[in-house]
Amino acid sequence: MRFIILGSGGRENSIIQKLHSENKNYNLVCISNIINPDIKKITSEYHILNQIYAPEKILNLLQKIYQKNQMETILIPGSEAFLEIGIVDLALKYGIPSIGPSKTLACIETSKTFCRNYLRYNHLNEFQPSYEILYDFNENRLLQIFEEYNFNFVVKADGLCGGKGVRVFDKNSIKEALQHC
Repeated sequence: MRFIILGSGGRENSIIQKLHSENKNYNLVCISNIINPDIKKITSEYHILNQIYAPEKILNLLQKIYQKNQMETILIPGSEAFLEIGIVDLALKYGIPSIGPSKTLACIETSKTFCRNYLRYNHLNEFQPSYEILYDFNENRLLQIFEEYNFNFVVKADGLCGGKGVRVFDKNSIKEALQHC
């Protein structure tokens, strides 16, 4: 059994360590844009791909890996960014199953707007905070919203932001909040 893990950060390191501890005979392959020495020690193959979020580059490399040794293979996309580019859907077209959702199903994680609208549409408002979705910058409207929330609010960018998409503000940081918006 072979597992191909996309990425080499902390999450991917944990996944690889766990797979290795479960079965030393697993063929573990990592595809990343940088080398993680901890991962490199226990993987049988480590491929550097400079354009790590280019679906066609990933697919070409997956096909080369698979053609070299046609064993049962499962793809594990580490970052949500791989889900956002639809790598699970593309890999499945080539018969490679993945541990991760399709691009459409991943929208619950990759788009805050989609998530909020999904919850509202399905009458699940009790599972979300009060929120406003804005599609353009209007300083007067933003100031009105900030006031409505008693100057105790967060601003979230839609989409993936690498853990940096949420900023907390209060009445002392209105100027910064406007700049962030």
